[in-house]
Amino acid sequence: MKKNLKILVMIGSCKKLIVLSMLVLSSSLIGQIDRSMPEAGPAPEIEFKEPYTTKLSNNLTLMVVVNDKLPTASATLIIDNPPILEGDKSGVKGLVTSNMGKGNKFQSKDEFIEEKDFMGSFISYNSSGGSISSLSRYFERTMTMFAQGALYPIFSDEEFEKEKTKLTEALKIDEKNAASIARRVENIVAFKKDHPRSEYTTEASVSNINITDIENFYKSYFKPNNAYLVVIGDVHLEGTIALSKKLFEDWKYSNELDKMFGKGSINDFEEPEVSDKTTIHIVDVPNATNVEISFQNIIDRKTSDSDYFSGTVANRVLGAGPESRLFSVIREEKGFAYGAYSGLPTSSKTKTKFVARTTVRTEVADSAIVEMHNQLRIMRDNPITDEELSNVKSGYFGEFAMSIENPITIANQALSIRSENLPEDFYRTFLSNLNTVSKDDVMQSSKKFFLIDNAQIVVTGKINDILDNLESIYLDENKIDVIYYDAFGEVIEKPDYSVSDDVSAESIINKYIDLIGGKDKLDRS
Repeated sequence: MKKNLKILVMIGSCKKLIVLSMLVLSSSLIGQIDRSMPEAGPAPEIEFKEPYTTKLSNNLTLMVVVNDKLPTASATLIIDNPPILEGDKSGVKGLVTSNMGKGNKFQSKDEFIEEKDFMGSFISYNSSGGSISSLSRYFERTMTMFAQGALYPIFSDEEFEKEKTKLTEALKIDEKNAASIARRVENIVAFKKDHPRSEYTTEASVSNINITDIENFYKSYFKPNNAYLVVIGDVHLEGTIALSKKLFEDWKYSNELDKMFGKGSINDFEEPEVSDKTTIHIVDVPNATNVEISFQNIIDRKTSDSDYFSGTVANRVLGAGPESRLFSVIREEKGFAYGAYSGLPTSSKTKTKFVARTTVRTEVADSAIVEMHNQLRIMRDNPITDEELSNVKSGYFGEFAMSIENPITIANQALSIRSENLPEDFYRTFLSNLNTVSKDDVMQSSKKFFLIDNAQIVVTGKINDILDNLESIYLDENKIDVIYYDAFGEVIEKPDYSVSDDVSAESIINKYIDLIGGKDKLDRS
C-alpha cells in the first residue's frame, strides 16, 4: 500500500514538473513573439461578377443580378435627377413621396395595400423612384403592382390634405430639436441660401403647396431618360427582361427635358466658394442639453478624381470610425464626448463639404474646438504612421473582398460606374489603386480637403454660460471671429443674457399669480 502511495506521489511530482516546464517555455516563447504590425501585402486578386445590363427603348437602364441562394427578389428604381431647387415650396418632394402608393389607375389604395400585405411584399415610392422586395413566387405580381403605382399614380385631394397635415405636425415637433437645427444652419452657412443642399422645409413653405404642385413635379421629374431599374435575386433572367419591357417600356419622356438633364441642373443656383478665413458660427438653442460642434469647409470632390483614394485613406485615419484619431482623442483621451467623426463625401453633380463633428458637454465646448483643430492640423502637417496606413489598407482589403459577395454590392458598383462616369475597370482596380497610396499622398489630400484656415466652425446648443469662452478662442495664435444665427440660419445680433434690474424673485412670483387669475384664485385653490 505504502509502495503504491509512493508511486502516486512520484507521478504527481512529475506532472507538476512537466506543467512548470511548459509554463517556463511558454513565457520564453511569448517574450520572443514579434508584435510589430506586418506591412500590407499586395492587393488581393478579386473575381468580379457583372450584372446583365441593357437599355430599353425609352432610355431606361435595366440591370439584373441573378442570385438563387434565397427564394427572394428585389428591385429598385432610381431616377438620377440633377439637384432640384424647390424655392418657396420646399417640401413638395416629400409630399410627392408620401402621396405615391395611395392608389393608381388599376387599384384603389385599399386594394393595393390588401394585396401587397397578403403576399408579404414590400413596396415603397419616393420622388425619385422606389423599391420592392418579395418572395420569388410573388415577384412578377409585386413588380407589376409597383410599376402601376409608379407610372400611373392617382393624387387625391383627400390623401394630399392628410399628408400635408402630417408633414406640418412633424415640423412642429422637430423645430426645437438641437441636432436638426444644427444640420440646417450648417448647410446654410456652407452653401448659402437658394441652394438645393441648404433648402429646408417650414410650415410656411408647406402651406404654399397645393395638389397641382405635386402633380406638376411628378410630370416634370419622374422620367425614364436618366433612370435605372436594378433587379436582384432569385429571378429568371430572360423572364425578368421581358417583364421589365412589358411594364416600363411605354413610360415616355420629353426630348427637351432629356437635353436639359444632359447639361446638368435645370435649376438656377450658384455654387458656394471656400471661406476666406476660419470663423465660428453660433446658434443658441436654450433647451439643448449638449453642444453640437462641426468643422466644415466646401470641397469639390468626385469619385473619379485621381486623389479619391488618398482622400479616402486620410478621412479613415482622421474620423471614419471608432479606431480613428478624432474618436480616440475626443472620447478616449479627453473624455469630451461619446464619439467624434468626420466625412469626406463625393458628388458628381454639385460641390459638397468636408465635415468633422462631435456632440460634447457644454462646459468643454471650447476645449473640444481647439482639440479638433489640433487633430486636423496634425493630419495636414505630418505624415500618418506606417501602422495607420497599413491598418487602413488591410481593413479595406478585407471589407471589399467580403462586400463583393453581396449581389447588392455588385449592382451598386455597376450603377456607380454609369451614374458617376467612372472607368469600366474602376472597381476591378479599386484595391490595387488603394494599395499605391503613400503617406505623402495622404498628407497632400489632407492639405487639400481639411481646410483649417478656411473652416466654418458651427456651434449649436445652450451657449449663454460659455459665450465668453467661445469669443476668446485662438487657433494657431489667431483670434477667431464669431457670427450669431437664429435657428433658421439668419444672421442676428449677439444674444443679450443680462437680466433687467426690475426682475426679482418677487416680481416673477407676482407675474405668475397674475397669469393664473390673481391672488383670489390662488387662495380658492
